[in-house]
Amino acid sequence: MTAPLIEGGCDCGAVRYRLASPPMFVHCCHCTLCQRHSGTAFAMNAPVESDRVTLLQGEVARHPAGKSANDGETAVIVRCAACAGLLWSYHPAYGESVALVYAGTLDRAADFPPGAHCFVRSKHPWLRLPDDVPAAEEFYDMDACWPEASKRRLEAALAGAARKPWTPKA
Repeated sequence: MTAPLIEGGCDCGAVRYRLASPPMFVHCCHCTLCQRHSGTAFAMNAPVESDRVTLLQGEVARHPAGKSANDGETAVIVRCAACAGLLWSYHPAYGESVALVYAGTLDRAADFPPGAHCFVRSKHPWLRLPDDVPAAEEFYDMDACWPEASKRRLEAALAGAARKPWTPKA
């Protein structure tokens, strides 16, 4: 049996993309920058190697995103050129070898629950987090939270990165 395709897109339908593999991990970030980007209480980030993201249709636009919560460097947001809907971002810690897909843009987002919550120091007080998912005041302990296979994928992506801007595959 083949695995279902992992696809997603923007709200207006102009952009469609496909992931060649599941995300390495999914986390909910409660930093104030992610709150502003997502327009809600947190962003669900699903890191995946950029070369595993294929743009199926539409055009994307890159935008500087402001300073990241933990290192003060500027992140980059990739949006639909038509509706400006968020699709993924590039965090300075990873360069552009890893895309942080906004999990809510995946067609089957419920298939990818978060494995950790980070920057809960700025979490909205009315939001209750599950007891069975790790939560950290700042960034969570990746070594403790990420599966070994995902850590190896991240290491390979970062080692092979030329740190050049991502170009969508047609």
